[in-house]
Amino acid sequence: MKSFYIIAFIFLLPFSSFAQTIDVSGECITGTITLNYVDEINGKPAYQGTGTVLATTGVTVNMYLITPEDLWVLDFDGQPYFQNECNTPNPSGTSNALCPWTIVTETACTGNAALTIAGSGILPVRLISFIASPKNNSVQLEWVTATETNNKKFEIQRSIDGVSWSPVGFVNGAGNSSSLVNYTFLDKNPLAGKNFYRLLQTDFDGRFSYSKIVSVNISNASFYTLKNNSGNGVYDMNIHANSGVDIFIMDISGKQLMKKTFNGGDHQINISSYPAGIYLLRIQNGNEIMIEKLVKQ
Repeated sequence: MKSFYIIAFIFLLPFSSFAQTIDVSGECITGTITLNYVDEINGKPAYQGTGTVLATTGVTVNMYLITPEDLWVLDFDGQPYFQNECNTPNPSGTSNALCPWTIVTETACTGNAALTIAGSGILPVRLISFIASPKNNSVQLEWVTATETNNKKFEIQRSIDGVSWSPVGFVNGAGNSSSLVNYTFLDKNPLAGKNFYRLLQTDFDGRFSYSKIVSVNISNASFYTLKNNSGNGVYDMNIHANSGVDIFIMDISGKQLMKKTFNGGDHQINISSYPAGIYLLRIQNGNEIMIEKLVKQ
């Protein structure tokens, strides 16, 4: 068994919107501590939560892969207490007898109950690709899995802003598979402008996980043209519509920064006074909505 000892290990991670969790209990843990997906470390998902460990409240609990040892680690306040030698795409649950969790030699952490690791973050499906491509006035979605365990279905979700999501269809999973499985779905009614897509994968037992987000632009900009004039946040816009077109500028979080109404003709959008970054331009002509990305260097 590989062993190691870390005197101090600072582990600070930004939080993410991924709805993947791992429940940890047993040994020296009081109750159940839920770890949330927070980021990727060494190319693998990392999880973090807080709870009571060794009778101490507010202990930060982390799960992540370390290299070059290629070990999954469960640590308490930066000190590894348990390890798993299986370098899998996601951490293994304690129900997986082929990938056991063992206590780190230098630590002393035992209790009346055995260590239990389970949850939606222990993914039953290994997704190796997910792409979206325009196809006439539709969007073709394609994804490939390398392995599947207990996979019931995929729900295809779409968003206009990458924040609010709606289902647009379902595809049955393969259940159990150890070979490549190819999936396709055709979204026949995409929104005008940029469309964001993700997959919600669900097990037969109700566990779930989300894929990465992909996007594709469906151009139907018959009522306007947009041109970056100088690269410093100044854009020339020509409105071809007869009626007024509403223009909204938002930051990347969706907060509205500006609203104007442009009639037909030439106009200018100027974000040169804004801080450097990416902004969203929402152009609404009646029920037709387009989203453009604006860049202030």
